[in-house]
Amino acid sequence: MIASVTGEVDHGGVLTITGDGFGPRKQAAPIIWDTGSAQYVNGTNADACAGFSDGRLINQSVWSASENVAYSLSRPHRHPRLTAHYAGWGQNGNPGKMWLCPPDAPPTQKRFYLSFYRKVKNGGYRDGQAASGGGDGSTKIVRIAGSDYSGTGENVLCAMLYGMRNSHDLASAWIDAGDETTWVRWEIYVDTVKQWFDVWKDGHYHLGSYSGAGGTIEFRPAADWRFRAGLSHYQFDAPWLPADVGIEPMLFGYDDGHQLSAGQEVDLSEIYYDDTQARVEISDQATWNDAPGSQVHREAQGRLLDWSATRIRLVLFQGGFESLSGKYLYVIDAEGRASVNGWPLNNVSHKPKPED
Repeated sequence: MIASVTGEVDHGGVLTITGDGFGPRKQAAPIIWDTGSAQYVNGTNADACAGFSDGRLINQSVWSASENVAYSLSRPHRHPRLTAHYAGWGQNGNPGKMWLCPPDAPPTQKRFYLSFYRKVKNGGYRDGQAASGGGDGSTKIVRIAGSDYSGTGENVLCAMLYGMRNSHDLASAWIDAGDETTWVRWEIYVDTVKQWFDVWKDGHYHLGSYSGAGGTIEFRPAADWRFRAGLSHYQFDAPWLPADVGIEPMLFGYDDGHQLSAGQEVDLSEIYYDDTQARVEISDQATWNDAPGSQVHREAQGRLLDWSATRIRLVLFQGGFESLSGKYLYVIDAEGRASVNGWPLNNVSHKPKPED
């Protein structure tokens, strides 16, 4: 529960949150917080794209990437507080791939949380044909695997197919990625211990549907389903993952395995990657609601400076909000539980912004 918030309510201002029940983090900062303009790795700015010219193909230590990912200064950014993001539009004769991959996960990493914004030029499905590329199960948004990818299984979130290959019962479901050609926030939480595979789209929980289950399904143990009575045998299983191998997003962004995406253009922005769901978010809603159908605008806060069970300090990121007035701050713990009521940013006790 949040007891107080003090600081400067401005983009780049420092806020201090006090309360209880925030839970542990092994370090304050996420593994990666990449705004395009800056790349923070474990809290330190790696400055990986310093001096990059517009359109330069990226080759940096923060991400591995498909061969056509460029650093864009000129394409329209998601909001005016950014100076750069990543983009791909069919360079090197490959229109089907535009993805990033973080460094190999350590053997102890059995879960991860990933948030990123993606915009595609051609989206959706028309008359049974994939306008976005090569078919239901081949145009991947995220591919999940072990860090020694060779010889292990994979789990995928695709343009329409949401499935776990090599899992308990080869379960799969349909979740329409949608036909938006605007910026869409995707969040993915994968946990091999809890056996969860959760997806959120623009702030709401993105359910799969499966006729064999009589409607929507969640890839969780039956007791953990949130939005309908749980069914057995849909939990996220990874029997293919050796005990000494960590789990990770092998790629995220856009990957048409059939390379049928001629004319496609893909933009990626504001990437948050960590081994826990514990984080801070700003929302336009006074009460936390991530249910399917929820109309909510949330922004992750990636510059976490200090974190304990009773005190958090962060650099405020305004993101796509036109103004921070009337917005609310939430603390989410490692279980994915948010404070029920957000702290109004209008009620933050003012402290002068510290000098750099």
